[in-house]
Amino acid sequence: MMRNTRQTQSYRRKRLLLTLALALGLCAVLLHELVGENGYLVRREKLRRIEDLDAEVLRLQKENEHLTNRIQELRSDPATIEKLARERIGLGRENDLVVALPQEEPMEPGNQPVAENFDDPESSD
Repeated sequence: MMRNTRQTQSYRRKRLLLTLALALGLCAVLLHELVGENGYLVRREKLRRIEDLDAEVLRLQKENEHLTNRIQELRSDPATIEKLARERIGLGRENDLVVALPQEEPMEPGNQPVAENFDDPESSD
């Protein structure tokens, strides 16, 4: 009967070790699946990046379509060409009076006008 008890204890010990080894292996696989090189978190971040890039591609396609249409207008539409010539280089039709105003130059930090504060009675001299 002793022998039977020893075999039973040995069997229980082996079974416990096998169960622990399997549990540890399962934990390692789950951890790798969660945070590994291609784990859940990495895949989720890649999917978010793909969605962002898809949105960017869509935006760029719309912008490209708009610019293509604008190029076509500039090449073929006389009204657009005339408008641009009037605005950018100051051209006009025959008998038009073209007035060219001087362009404002940006002021340098030291040459900016000083604003006077008329609401503050202490600032009067």
